[in-house]
Amino acid sequence: MDKMHTSSDAEVLTLFKDGAFVADTWRDLNEDEALTGLDHVHVPLNVYLENKAELDANKGAIGLALVPGDDVDALGEDATKFASIVVEFPAFTDGRGYSYARLLRERYNYEGELRARGDILTDQVAYFFRCGFDALTVVNEATKKALQENDTGAVSIYMQPVAPSEVPVGTRPFLRRAN
Repeated sequence: MDKMHTSSDAEVLTLFKDGAFVADTWRDLNEDEALTGLDHVHVPLNVYLENKAELDANKGAIGLALVPGDDVDALGEDATKFASIVVEFPAFTDGRGYSYARLLRERYNYEGELRARGDILTDQVAYFFRCGFDALTVVNEATKKALQENDTGAVSIYMQPVAPSEVPVGTRPFLRRAN
């Protein structure tokens, strides 16, 4: 006899945040769902832009879902309205989401939860955090195991620094001369 799924079965945790896998309280908006009374729901960018007033009137926490090809600049300063923004990574070879994260954090001053979701591999984890993500939805078993073992693939040598604290390889200020 097949074992049926019951509510007592252990929940599969896929959200990695603050150094541990935790329960995910957010969900995606259903296609035919009403846009009122929402709480902890990620709404696609096109739905938000078409229904901004209605969605902004919600009392609950509203999140945003971005997919490759979305125009983050169309969102602009509205980014700060969202409690959570999830960026889809449909393939590990698609790096547009990294740019989305940097734009949201640096240009639009987004300070809420920024999560990556999709095809996330262990060797990308450090880069996600470096670009501004603070949560990852991980389904790749090898990546989940590495994160459970506290292996984030940390990078200590930078060829192209993105923060003032990152010093590029080969930088020797004492050898620089004024021309």
